[in-house]
Amino acid sequence: MYISKMIIERESGSIAVRSKPHKGTTFTIALPITNEEEGPHTQRRSYRCRCYK
Repeated sequence: MYISKMIIERESGSIAVRSKPHKGTTFTIALPITNEEEGPHTQRRSYRCRCYK
């Protein structure tokens, strides 16, 4: 987790964690998307992942 956080922050992104007892944990990762020809853009994509032990 620490390595992931360091990589995300190095790329000017952010990571958030939300946990609910007996429900699970949600990790939210935000990374900027840039196109050198057009400049910075804001684009949102949402992905869901369910992990089980």
